[in-house]
Amino acid sequence: MSTVIDSLNTPQKEAALTLDQDVRIIAGAGSGKTRVLMARIANLVQTGVRPWRILAITFTNKAAREMKERLEGILQEDARDVRISTIHSLCVRILREDALSLGYPKTFTILDADDQKSILRPIYRDLDLDRTEFAPARVLGRISGWKTAGFTPREARKDWDGPEAEIYERYENQLAEMKALDFDDLLLKARDLLKTDPEVREKWQNRLDYIHVDEFQDVDPVQYDIIRLLKGPDAHLCVVGDPDQTIYTWRGAAVGIILNFARDFPDTRTVILDQNYRSTQTILDAANALIAHNSGRIEKNLFSQIASDRKIETFEAREDAQEPLQIARDITRARKEGLQYSDIAVLYRSNYLSRGIERVLGKLRIPYRIYGGVRFYERQEIKDMLSYLKLITEPDPQDPQQRSLDLAVMRVINVPRRGIGAKTVEKLQNEAHERGINMLEVLRDPQSVSGSTARKFAPFVELVDEMKSLRGTVPLDRLMMRIADEAGYMEMLKETREEDRLENIEELRKDIQQALERNPELTLEDYLQDLSLFTDREEDSQNAVSLMTVHAAKGLEFEQVHIIGLNEGVFPSSRAMEESGKEGLEEERRLMYVAMTRAKQALYLSWNNGYSFQLDRHKTPSRFIQEIPEEYVKQEATPLDNYPVHKSPAGSARRSRSARAKPAVRLRKGDHVEHAVYGPGIVREVNKDIVSVAFGHPNGVRKLNMNHPSLQKVKG
Repeated sequence: MSTVIDSLNTPQKEAALTLDQDVRIIAGAGSGKTRVLMARIANLVQTGVRPWRILAITFTNKAAREMKERLEGILQEDARDVRISTIHSLCVRILREDALSLGYPKTFTILDADDQKSILRPIYRDLDLDRTEFAPARVLGRISGWKTAGFTPREARKDWDGPEAEIYERYENQLAEMKALDFDDLLLKARDLLKTDPEVREKWQNRLDYIHVDEFQDVDPVQYDIIRLLKGPDAHLCVVGDPDQTIYTWRGAAVGIILNFARDFPDTRTVILDQNYRSTQTILDAANALIAHNSGRIEKNLFSQIASDRKIETFEAREDAQEPLQIARDITRARKEGLQYSDIAVLYRSNYLSRGIERVLGKLRIPYRIYGGVRFYERQEIKDMLSYLKLITEPDPQDPQQRSLDLAVMRVINVPRRGIGAKTVEKLQNEAHERGINMLEVLRDPQSVSGSTARKFAPFVELVDEMKSLRGTVPLDRLMMRIADEAGYMEMLKETREEDRLENIEELRKDIQQALERNPELTLEDYLQDLSLFTDREEDSQNAVSLMTVHAAKGLEFEQVHIIGLNEGVFPSSRAMEESGKEGLEEERRLMYVAMTRAKQALYLSWNNGYSFQLDRHKTPSRFIQEIPEEYVKQEATPLDNYPVHKSPAGSARRSRSARAKPAVRLRKGDHVEHAVYGPGIVREVNKDIVSVAFGHPNGVRKLNMNHPSLQKVKG
């Protein structure tokens, strides 16, 4: 035991050895908080406290498992008796013993996400609601928000005028009949039980001498109530967290809980752990300078003994298509220098930003995985819009009946809702098979449904025909957006406030636009074929670059981190700032702080110029770039810098040396070229500024604009 304590630094020892009063440990990123917590618990056991009278609360099963394993390494068998539990598991234990006091049997059912969706099915059927229009996961999220906020179904009706409030009431009635509890209920019912039944509360308080709470900056008011109710008058509470890493207020976390802890528990000692064992001092200095712009903090400055001359590297792209190209080059360079792909992460503020980097990494065959999310081209709204585009393609000579359209018809015939049910779709599918034609042709002359049902098909068929007629006059990216508008898809998403999905559709438009810029003669069929080749690739390698939102990166660390899309309005998010003002901006800054402190050795920050359709304005660098002192930053200088740099109004973002425009180089047949995505190739044909270039497998021959910055002439 003495070995464990002796290995701690001075503040860590203070946190581990303070046993006679409440303790608040402000643990900076990478400061060894779990190690300190385990040393503290081990010290308690070694000094005579019975293991089962010690409780440690975490908020994920993974964290609970890690704690148990580390404690067993110190205490061996005694570790098994220490109560290490997630907050939900603890509440289940309380309710299993004493649920009768609330009118529930001890064998009550706990609903998982699939169970909840099953309960919604008959409710949707009774209310005649479309699961596509009212996505169950989103509806359950709203119900969860109401329940946690203490809103009854009646109060929810005053808060919201949609059918979700009615769904909430029926959902709650169904749970009451089943004597079942969902995950929110586990906390709410346990809190109610501890608050209203003194006998139960005292029983649990008498079992515990020491209570520890990890990740305390993320607790919400309900969880805090439970913790306070469990603490008896003679028990001591130790909380561990970092208010600078409070990034889940949208899930109910309240940064004021950890900031005001000493007010609620006056006999509290605060210990600050500010030595970081993960990152270089340069990265920490930059992160410290950034977070210092927030107010109402508990002051701390992370420091490290990991010295490095390497500065944070920044990159400004002329357009967003070039940002992922630069990141791919940096990843390739790091790989050649000895890093594994799994040592590298690309972080972004919103999921839609993964599209560009996914496409480039896929083209270059750099393995990657989306951590905690869905690949861009596999997202529901993207597959829907690609299905609409599929319906206006020209016939394939190898598929004269165009049966390949059937999947697209089945996917979007009732999206948005057109009153066409699953049984009708099944009839259409059978009719298409019997008549030897595709389902779109069946919709023009259906023979297996009633006349009233057939009339529902007409607007859909008219939309397809009208959009197909516009193919020769409207650019493909604008045509896709027109389909989304006239089909009612955009209106559907706006009505249900699906901001993330709207952003994804705009990102798909941008993807098509960039494909046209690379090849002005690109056809819709070429684009869809290119996507099918890209999305068919399976990546099963564990050695892959991690792509994730900053929220998903919390608690992780990587040798090399890229934070992309650092534009004002994107990161920080304009939506967060509009909804929450100063508090929203400060949470965005905490999110940036979390992102930066994921990096151990190398940190890259990038943004791009051009026009943002999401924000409806020209892009400018994020204020967070400007809040990092210049002494910690250097601008990347690579061949991709050879284009004019747009001087944004932000002005104070760092700039490289004067950039030069790409020199005009006329390519000729037989010239050797290098493309940032497709690699080396040979020019086969030249037609004004358009060149046909033969690349290696699987890219083949591509038509490209010879003046695009991604294409360079090389010596043969």
